[in-house]
Formats: sequence, C-alpha cells, structure tokens
Amino acid sequence: MDIDLHFGDGTVNILENTGYVTIGNLSGAYQKRYLRKVEEILPDDADIIGISAGFDNHEADWGGLLSTNNYREI
Repeated sequence: MDIDLHFGDGTVNILENTGYVTIGNLSGAYQKRYLRKVEEILPDDADIIGISAGFDNHEADWGGLLSTNNYREI
C-alpha cells in the first residue's frame, strides 16, 4: 500500500507482474474518504502488508491531508 503523495511507480515496476502482490496506490483530497480507501484496500487474508509511507501528505507538509494520528491509524 502506497500512502505517499506521489504515485509509487518504482514499486509498481518491481512488483506488479509477480502474481502474488496486490498494489494499492492511494490518492484523495478528503481525509475521511482517504482513510476509508485505506480500509477498503486492505485484504483480510494478507500474510504481509507493506507500506510505502512518504510523509508529504501530512497536514504540516504541502500535501496537507493527513494528521499524525491518521498515520498512526494507518
């Protein structure tokens, strides 16, 4: 799951054709919708969940969307 503000094209290039990885690149302009997308994208049967976590989506950075508590929750 990529929660960085920028599209994770490197992650996609490496993992998209493996057949055993599901990649979720999230985007959004509204905090509640964004957090709902996080919940929707997480599978119930995942063995491992990897997060590409850039913090430029933080409310104190230029993305201005997520609070520190939102990052903890994710």
